[in-house]
Amino acid sequence: LEIGRGHGSMAQEPRVKVDPKKIKILAVDDDAVARELLQTILGSHGYQVLTASGGKEALGILQAVPVDLVMSDLVMPGMDGLAFLKAVRASLPGLSVIITTAHGSIDSAVEAIKMGAYAYLTKPVTTERVMHLVKQAIEEQHLRQENLYLRRQLEERHRFDNILGKSPRMQEVYRLIADLEGSEATVLIQGETGTGKELIARALHFHSPRKDRPFLAVNC
Repeated sequence: LEIGRGHGSMAQEPRVKVDPKKIKILAVDDDAVARELLQTILGSHGYQVLTASGGKEALGILQAVPVDLVMSDLVMPGMDGLAFLKAVRASLPGLSVIITTAHGSIDSAVEAIKMGAYAYLTKPVTTERVMHLVKQAIEEQHLRQENLYLRRQLEERHRFDNILGKSPRMQEVYRLIADLEGSEATVLIQGETGTGKELIARALHFHSPRKDRPFLAVNC
């Protein structure tokens, strides 16, 4: 049984080149043999591998060490995989978690994916499948980080205090933009061609509740 975003014949090869030596993966399993197996598989491909025997120990590691990916067993004493997954999603929502288990079921798989697991994989795991999922999860995480960085750069670019113009009339425009921050109001911007209407519109957009949605300029 395998469910998740990184499975199936349509899965693509990684589009982002990532140096495994710079990647830290946390393997969580109360079974020492299973931990060592994951450590051997991942380590043989150059990844840095940290291990934990349970959810609480793993959470302590995550608080102390930046980790790129987590692979966790489902059935563990104390804190099981789903409880651990919930804690990770609450504190590190951008961190991908792959759930592995020898006691797979459709119900637990669906629950894990609904809670935000990247994938759900039943044991015994193969080297090929593990590496495919790991590479794909890390690639997607790096793409998300890259997109977040670009979005922040774009927001910085369209901050209204970056708009050129220091005249009293432009200062009035800045104050109006600031007053509208967070507003759902429809705004009509008027001015001659080339005076920066679209620039003002973008600044308004990136200070609105819709800033995470696309900005579309239409020439009428």
